[in-house]
Amino acid sequence: MKILHNNDPFFHISLENIFSEDRLKIIFKEINELKNNFENPESTGSSTYNFEVLKKNTGMFLVKSENYENLKTIKFIDNCIKKISITDNWKNTAFRRLFDSVIWGSELINCYKKNDYYKPHVDEGIFTLLFFLWERTSNFEGGDLFFPEYDYLHKCKNNHGILFFSKELHGVTPIISKEKISTRYSIATFSILNTNPTKNKKINHNSNKQTLLSYQ
Repeated sequence: MKILHNNDPFFHISLENIFSEDRLKIIFKEINELKNNFENPESTGSSTYNFEVLKKNTGMFLVKSENYENLKTIKFIDNCIKKISITDNWKNTAFRRLFDSVIWGSELINCYKKNDYYKPHVDEGIFTLLFFLWERTSNFEGGDLFFPEYDYLHKCKNNHGILFFSKELHGVTPIISKEKISTRYSIATFSILNTNPTKNKKINHNSNKQTLLSYQ
């Protein structure tokens, strides 16, 4: 995995070639086992504006899986977060201290198909980490991440990712495809401040005090 720290046009970390081919096969196997349980935007924490649901897609919080504790996808994500933490590419030590002071969780799979999108919104929490994935049989355009306040389009590439401050306004451009089956996935994970550093750096999904309110 290649980790790139960027300050232009805002602070973010780009990730390239994140998962090995073997791990990608495992991730897609788990996604395919879960996709019959994907839900509408109202059930996956969509941001809203004037009572309008801002996204059109399906998805699922992985914690709703009966097999959550055994999902290898979760372990792969946690491993990626550890690699980001220990890299020596940090250019700003304050950002690194903040990164090391958060806990992660609320992993969410988003499934974007033809004409799906997410209008500009912000997330709750400190950092948002997104992984972009699709199978080689998918053929589409769009589905890119854009940040309207900077007029910046982050072109999404397969098996790539991005980490940024959750309060950055961002959205997903519509998927353009002639094929209804073409699918672009994102796996998102979110962070909040760790108020008890002596404990595991994972969000306690059984605690109402550590539930994120809106999601990518």
